[in-house]
Amino acid sequence: MKKASDRFATKYVVNPKTECWEWTGARNGNGRAAFSVDGRSVLAHRYSWELFVDPIKEDQEIRRSCNNPVCVNVEHMYVFHKDAETRFWDYVGIDERNGHWYWEGGGPYKYNGTSYSPRNKAWEFYKQTAIKEPYRLFPLCGDDDCISPKHCGNQDDLFWSKVDKSEDGHWYWTGKILKSGYAHVSRFGKNEYIHKVAWELSGKTVDGDNVLFHNCGVKHCVNPLHIEDITYQEMCRRRKPRSK
Repeated sequence: MKKASDRFATKYVVNPKTECWEWTGARNGNGRAAFSVDGRSVLAHRYSWELFVDPIKEDQEIRRSCNNPVCVNVEHMYVFHKDAETRFWDYVGIDERNGHWYWEGGGPYKYNGTSYSPRNKAWEFYKQTAIKEPYRLFPLCGDDDCISPKHCGNQDDLFWSKVDKSEDGHWYWTGKILKSGYAHVSRFGKNEYIHKVAWELSGKTVDGDNVLFHNCGVKHCVNPLHIEDITYQEMCRRRKPRSK
């Protein structure tokens, strides 16, 4: 009697165009490629994986990257972990030189039919802290593709990552500055002056119809101590007259 592995080799043909090993043997009641081993029926693609690669663990499934339901070529297969976290880390690459983490899953992370942000999921699994979609995390390291929790923060963290707290007392904005000397950032769907954002992040609010005024004269400074909440009339009085 032929060994199971020898019988298996006679049950498929190689498609020269796709390189799929297309099953020509039996099918089970669901129409899936099946192979008989020691009197029991097993799925042919799973048997192929265990024959040529490794035993399949209880928390693993084997999927085909070619999407050919009769293919048993292990080069067209990959391990699909049932456990959400284990499966997630299979698609994360780490650059040891700079500590950046990259998502290699090609698009959002999908689990049970729902799509998630890979950056959010990396934060959740690493920090063991749940994040509700569509809450956004931002890379603070300068690499827009990095998903490392060590390099990410929320919108407020992103704002402060662009501030240089100088020894001269000014907190200089290092992002884009307008010709006027001021700068804007997008916050919660609308553009805001950076000094207004800094004022609010320091726990302060603008009183009534008052305006915010730089008492240091540096328009892209966001040090709350260099900003005052004053009336519009007072701001006009303090401004130096334009030179003729």
